[in-house]
Amino acid sequence: MAKDMDYYLALLAKTTDTKEKLTLGQDLLSYLQEGSSIECQDIGMVVDSLLPYIQSSNFKVSQMGLDVMTELVRRMEHFYRPYIPSVLPSVIDRLGDSKEHVRERCQVLLMTFMETGVVTPQQLFDRLVPAFAHRNNYVRDEAMKCLVATLNQHGANCIAVSRIIPSIVKLLSDPNAVVRDEAVTTLTQVYRHVGERLRMDLLKKHNLPATKLPGLMAKFDEIKAANDFFPTAVHNVGNFADEDEPDRSLGSSRRSPSVTLRRVPPVAAKPPPPSVVSTPSSAGQAGAVDEEGFIKAFEAVPTMQIFSARDLEDKLSKIRQVIEDTSQDWSKRVDALKKVRSLLIAGALDYDEFISHLRTLDPAFQLSVKDLRSQVVREACVTVAFCAQTLGLKFEHIAESLIPPLINQIQNSAKVIATAGQVALGFIVRHTPAGRLIPHLVTAMSHKSREIRRAIIKAFHQLISSWPMNPLQRHLTAIQNALASAIADADQEVRTYARKAFWAFKDHFPDQADHLLNTLDAPYKRSLHSDMSNSSSSNSLHQPSISSRIRPPTGGSTENLASGAGSRRSSGSGIPTLRRPESTETPTRRVLIPTGSTPASRRSNSAVDLQAAQRAKARAQYAALARQKVGSNASLHVID
Repeated sequence: MAKDMDYYLALLAKTTDTKEKLTLGQDLLSYLQEGSSIECQDIGMVVDSLLPYIQSSNFKVSQMGLDVMTELVRRMEHFYRPYIPSVLPSVIDRLGDSKEHVRERCQVLLMTFMETGVVTPQQLFDRLVPAFAHRNNYVRDEAMKCLVATLNQHGANCIAVSRIIPSIVKLLSDPNAVVRDEAVTTLTQVYRHVGERLRMDLLKKHNLPATKLPGLMAKFDEIKAANDFFPTAVHNVGNFADEDEPDRSLGSSRRSPSVTLRRVPPVAAKPPPPSVVSTPSSAGQAGAVDEEGFIKAFEAVPTMQIFSARDLEDKLSKIRQVIEDTSQDWSKRVDALKKVRSLLIAGALDYDEFISHLRTLDPAFQLSVKDLRSQVVREACVTVAFCAQTLGLKFEHIAESLIPPLINQIQNSAKVIATAGQVALGFIVRHTPAGRLIPHLVTAMSHKSREIRRAIIKAFHQLISSWPMNPLQRHLTAIQNALASAIADADQEVRTYARKAFWAFKDHFPDQADHLLNTLDAPYKRSLHSDMSNSSSSNSLHQPSISSRIRPPTGGSTENLASGAGSRRSSGSGIPTLRRPESTETPTRRVLIPTGSTPASRRSNSAVDLQAAQRAKARAQYAALARQKVGSNASLHVID
């Protein structure tokens, strides 16, 4: 029987044995992660059937239910929104579980709600307010941790923090010591995001316990002295509780002119995926990262010193143990990943043993890249990108094992994970020109996810344009097959970048490019020819010769166009052959215009005779139509 969501729905409803639940849950989780269809008769019944798993007294079953629900949220995205009222109470109850693994999975699910646009941070915390006064001390503690993680992920401007501060102040007098300490930590983190407004509001409006006030103010002073604030912090004194805050529940983008936002609050609609190396504009998407953010994070690490080769080995061993231990707190794993960059900055590459020791971290890197928590994935991708940039070809063995999980993350619905994987892939392709990476890219070119195919064809364009010849020559046939598949891809953006990659390929391997061209269907050949014609026309307009400047706009144009059209016709098929355009004019002396020359020394657009240009364009169109009619059985449909 073929497995689909209806198949799993029937089993979820009737399975009662614990072992069978775990087996079924793992099977369903793998099904969802593979990107299989989630269409069924009633997806709401699937959500309802998973709630008993989450509420189970067996922590393994509960953890499995949370994992499956998280993946389902990533697949459904904003279509999951109607089920929030029925699911969130069960998740809040699980925040009070005695098992740390279950609580951590609940945190991942809550962050996924926001990252996928199911709810905005403000909408989520409007529902989480009762959790700060929950009878279970674990729930109170985890609610504050969720607040800190949301502020770090989305910024202080996505939440009305002033509404939550009274609840946190009350927790300073909580009967549980762990909750009291977490309340102090939470207020300290909020101070880093808000600034002096929080201090003034606490002193004027809230009755802080006398035993906590001096220590809390001392922590504020330390942050202020070190200037350890986020960009959203305001340093002037004022009462942020009385300010006119935007309605964050509606996803408003209104902001104060004196505050610089670190990230734009997430919106419900899913933005388009960025390129392999994200542009700065893509960083404005909810939670997305870009190359510039990676570069800034490269050296934002603690300082470390290396005293000997043995000391280096001990440090790397401790780092590996922390990263591989998924039971560790996620913040400790993030710090361990940063220490890898710290060792590189401290001169670890000067030791011959470093590369062999670094390869022992390969499984740890793979585990971190595939982690469910976005902060861990992002930090792992930053570290991988820094290693690729610093080590070059010495990183090829680790890069080869990381390429498949990085590619798989590109289709992730969580923007921070998807964009982090894309940027890390871009750094590897740019700085590690190893032929062993090409087979993985070729395999991914046939992936069913268009986001992955877009990223891979851009990676091919990058490697064909910048890599040395040797690794490319060893995989010419595979590259040709990948380009042929991309040129005929169903996605327009993939086809566009494939044509750019083809021309880069033709510059290096003209014979193989001609062979590839002969295997293409006529419409794809004409699309390539169209790109070439547009490119040559643009060059002729922007880089005129001296003779073309002084030549009158009339006369001679017809002859040039006719001869050019005749030279591009094939002998019998009617399909134009693709050759780089050659000038039919007699050689004339060209004047090179320096980049720094003044605008007056350049040709202005007004010097172009518009009527002559229109006549030439019309003649070119008639000539192209005539060539199409000559061809035998040639299709008039042109692919974009």
